Amino acid sequence: MAGDLEKRISKAQDIALEYFDCLLETTPAPDYVQVVGSIGGEVCTYRIYNDGSVYAR
Repeated sequence: MAGDLEKRISKAQDIALEYFDCLLETTPAPDYVQVVGSIGGEVCTYRIYNDGSVYAR
């Protein structure tokens, strides 16, 4: 179970790094992983869902 969570977080971070310059925080939830990061000096929050879709929060 913990291995699945680590895989989900790692996959979400890999996806988020396509958008962010730097990752600040990662918070897992049952349906998504919320990632906070910096884009061009602004702090943004994205949710990466288990199906791979990405939404800004």
